[in-house]
Formats: sequence, C-alpha cells, structure tokens
Amino acid sequence: MPSFLNGYTRVMTAIGLLAVGALAGCTDQSAPLAPVPTNSNAFLTEELVGPPPDSMFNRWIVLFRNDVDDPIGLSQRLIGLHGGHPIHFYQKAVTGFAVANLRASSVDALRANPLVALVEESILVPEAAIQYLPLDSYSFQTSSLWSLDRIDVRQQSFNGEFRYDYTGSGVHIYIVDSGIRCGHTEFAGRIGNGVTRLANSWGASPCIDSRGHGTGVASSAGGTTYGIAKGAILHPVRVNDSNKDAYCDDIVAGLDWVVGNAIRPAVTNLSFGGVPSCFSVRDAIEGVVNAGITMVKSAGNEDYDAYQDRGNRAVGAIIVGASDYSDRRATFATGLASYGSTITLFAPGYSVWVAWSGHDSDSQIKFGSSFSAPYVAGAAATYLQQSPYANAYAVRDVIRNSATAGALSNLGAGSPNLLLNSLLRSVAIQGPDFITSDVEATYTWTASTTGGTPQSYLWEISISGGGYTTVSTAASYSRTIFPADSYNFVLRLTAVVDGESVTTTKSVTVSAPEPPPPCGPELIC
Repeated sequence: MPSFLNGYTRVMTAIGLLAVGALAGCTDQSAPLAPVPTNSNAFLTEELVGPPPDSMFNRWIVLFRNDVDDPIGLSQRLIGLHGGHPIHFYQKAVTGFAVANLRASSVDALRANPLVALVEESILVPEAAIQYLPLDSYSFQTSSLWSLDRIDVRQQSFNGEFRYDYTGSGVHIYIVDSGIRCGHTEFAGRIGNGVTRLANSWGASPCIDSRGHGTGVASSAGGTTYGIAKGAILHPVRVNDSNKDAYCDDIVAGLDWVVGNAIRPAVTNLSFGGVPSCFSVRDAIEGVVNAGITMVKSAGNEDYDAYQDRGNRAVGAIIVGASDYSDRRATFATGLASYGSTITLFAPGYSVWVAWSGHDSDSQIKFGSSFSAPYVAGAAATYLQQSPYANAYAVRDVIRNSATAGALSNLGAGSPNLLLNSLLRSVAIQGPDFITSDVEATYTWTASTTGGTPQSYLWEISISGGGYTTVSTAASYSRTIFPADSYNFVLRLTAVVDGESVTTTKSVTVSAPEPPPPCGPELIC
C-alpha cells in the first residue's frame, strides 16, 4: 500500500491568524482568534489547516473574485477579522476558504466585501441512493456484468462479453469520494497518491474507506474485473467517511487538491449530488474543467430535473444519468433517476456489481448514478490514452458524439437519448461553420475519427434544405465559395471505423458581406 505522507508537509496545529484593520466593505469587529506560532510557509504546502472544533454546525464557504492576487493572505486577514475556525483554504480550482462557527454579523460583513464573490453555508450533499436487491442470474441481461456487456454494442444484446481496445494505461483517475480500499485485488499495483480532505478526519489515510462507496466507484471506473479503464492509475481523494453524505466545503477542498496535484492526462469523478447543493461545488467543478482535467459527475437518483443540483450546472462537465438493463431511465427505492437537459448522457446504474471495502476481494450489487458516472470516467480515460493532450471539452464531445442515440426510453423531459458506448467509435467534421463570401475561395472540411482505424468515408451535402447528394469518398471535402454567395448547407459524413458505421453532420452558413454604409454629406465617395 503506498504511503501518502511522502512529499507532503503536514500542518498539525491551527494556523495563527492576523488581526488587522477593517477592509473595504467589512464592518463587523469580531475579536480575532489568538495567534498561534506556526510555519510561515504552511499555507503554501497544505490547504487543510487543522482539526475542526467539536461542533461542526455552522460551516461556511467564502469564494473570492477571480482578480484577487493573494487569496491565502486575504483569507488569513478575513478570518482574523471576523473570527471562526478555519477548515480549508482554496487556491487552485477556486480561491477562498471554508470556516466554521461564524457569527451572523460576520456572514453579512463578508457578503458585503467587494473582494468576495460568494458566501454560502456548507451543507451536506447526498451520496447517491443505494438499493439492495437479489441478483437474477438466469440470463446475461441480468448477470453480474450485464452493465459492461451492454455498453460495448449499439443494439441491445447480451452475450456475456465485454470488448475493449484500450485500458486507460498512463491515465490518472481521481476518485473524489469516501476513499479507496487501496489493497483491494481490483486495483493491484494501480493506486496513485491521494489525500484526505475531510475536516473531521484530520490526518487520516485516503486508503481508509469505511463507507465502501469510493471503492465501488473506483472499481466501476478502473477495476480489473468491474471497470472500463483496466490499466488506469486510481487516486483516492477522501471527502467523506461513515456518513453517506459529504459537506460542500470538503468536496470543494478535494477538487481544489486535484487541480493542484493532478498528473496529466487526468479524469476526475464526483459521485455526489442532490438537492440542496452548493454553488461553490459548481464553481470548483468548473475550475477542474478550466485546468484541462476531464470532469465527470453523477446526475442524481431522485425523480426531479437534475438542474436543481447546482453542481450539475457546471459548464464543461460530463453529467451522467442512470439507465437499467432494459434501456430505461433507472428506477430506485427513491423512485426514478434524475432527468433533464443538464445531463450529458446515460450509463448503466442499476444492479451493478462493484468492488466493496469489507475485505480485499469484497464485492456487492449497487444501484445509482454514482456507478453510472465512473463508467463514463473510465471511458474518458481510454480516450485520453489515445489522445493524451485533449482538453476537457474535447473529451466531453467525444463521449457524447460516440454515444448510442435513440436506444433509451422513459427518459423524462429534456433528457438526451444517449447511452454510453465504451468503444468510443465516432467521427467529427473539422472545418468552418460560417463563411463570408467576400472573395472567391476554396474551403476544406476534414474527417476526424476516434475509437479505431477508419476504413472508408462517405460525404453527402444538402443545400438549402434539399436532398442529400454524394460529393466525396476521401478523408476530406472541399468546396469553392464565390463572391456574394448566400445559402446554407449541411454536410453529412459517414465513416466506417473498425467495421462500425458512424455518422455526423455539420451545418454551414454562407453569407454575403455587409454592403458599405451610404455616403454622408461630409464624406467623399
């Protein structure tokens, strides 16, 4: 089992805080905490500042504006001015801090500070609901690995096999969850460095998983038996423990650590969600995406629009809903799984076998989008093995474009009818969307495939709503645009990739240039 102490400077005492004069917009004169001698470089090496007070009610997250130059120094000054017990300092995914036991007047003063973008209470974010049912093993459709069996094909069929071309080798998956049982046989030799960002378990190993949830999620992403990316390195980022829920401030701290410590190429999985939730989690997820790290999150397991979970609104993240072995939106003990337009796609999340943390070969049947999301995280890792420099948006687009369309039912309003396909066979068209016809020029659109080797191409064009005609069978298509042309056309490209036919379209608008302005009386024309 790897040691998680190497390379980290642990701060084992509370940070000494400075009492300073009032900042602009700060009116509360709460007495500061008494200074405690400490290492002056402590804030630079460890964001979690020390053991919390006995009472952990009244926890608050304070996020700064993007133009704050010294977030750690500002955090020190604000806590020194307004009191409270510091829990986390954020520097990477977002900037700011988390603090416990603030007075109401201090909350109001922080909200009035022009350098502060957000002050919100840190609430408990629910872990996905888990329902236990007996396993029906009489058919491949309901066998222990039906979920893997389903996502390597387009049409629903079950043959007891899971085909994969890539293992995610060289890619790092960060599991922001309850820890990972690092000695489990599913992960032999593939556990990377991790951290505990759990305020009430200061100093604990991230290889402790008293819930089992993080071990199960990790196995769906990259377990040898149960996972997609069977060669990826898995990193435990522990943000909750025996309580099935997690505080927003701990989740943000975990995501913040990932941005500062991730080894690229990297994927992050967060299998928490629900209502209520925190804007700070949304902001931290966007911070992960903006750092170039693919971010995957579970949509939720309650029958409501997933938009209600603020974390699901994060721009650039992959939000995953749960499906069952009949290609329907999954039903749990709490009702149907979440739905809506914030969901990127669905993946199996019903009666899924995963590793568990009771012992080093433990496994259980689990239910919920908690286990749908890591399937997508594992698929993302297999793509990053092929394209290690792809950013989070490019990975999201490949996952979405390669999904199986139209296979699902009972999805709920606004949900995309897209089911994860783990082989990631897809084709995209690279080229202009908008053209101004000011001069005669030739433009080229090029095919880009993923998931295997292309064998053939078929380009078709529909002009101004007309029927499609074939225009090319090469890897690219070129078209000459003449001055003053004004029309729309759609390119449809079908490619055969490793024996599978995949299709995409691109709409292109050709516009004539704007006419010159009329001459005014003061102009010479």
